[in-house]
Amino acid sequence: MIKTLYLVWHGQTLFARQGRCEGWSDSPLSDEACERARATGRDFFAVGAIAPDALFSSMSERACDTLELICQEAYGTVAPYERLKGLKDLNYGIYEAKDRCLVPPVPYGDFFVKFGGESDGQLAARIREAVVSIARRPDVGSAIVSTHRIACARLCGLWDERSEAWCLAAPDCSVVVLACDATTGAMRVTERFTPRGQA
Repeated sequence: MIKTLYLVWHGQTLFARQGRCEGWSDSPLSDEACERARATGRDFFAVGAIAPDALFSSMSERACDTLELICQEAYGTVAPYERLKGLKDLNYGIYEAKDRCLVPPVPYGDFFVKFGGESDGQLAARIREAVVSIARRPDVGSAIVSTHRIACARLCGLWDERSEAWCLAAPDCSVVVLACDATTGAMRVTERFTPRGQA
């Protein structure tokens, strides 16, 4: 059975504005990020009359806040949602909350592994496992999944380099719509959305 998953990544945070690595660490969303999340809720989910069966989020507060803002704007309320460790951002190890000028450019490869973090491949495998596990739930035909840009990019990169590049370049609170085969775990991107007024 094919399931529809709406992957969205959170908006800009305080650490992002400061140029810090923000993987398993956390900081609050900026006011602009909150408005962008509302725009995604209004202009994509509400306009498209998208009514998901379930909601999921990374454990990170910034992803939870983004999901809640989207739902409040799109549906006027926030239904209960599940927070999954598998949807968390890349683990930067000892580079968590450190200045980005200290790390290499994307793709990171296995740079962070020797510092207690994850490789790009480990992140891709973890996010894929989490997304497929959502698709395999019998009560879920469609779901909004709030996660992180690099996680979305690495997931798409497992089969689609163009979608991976799009995720890395698209603005915060963009959406990648995935058709996921719950039996085989195969996925494909069926749609992409960026908040109004964004590139």
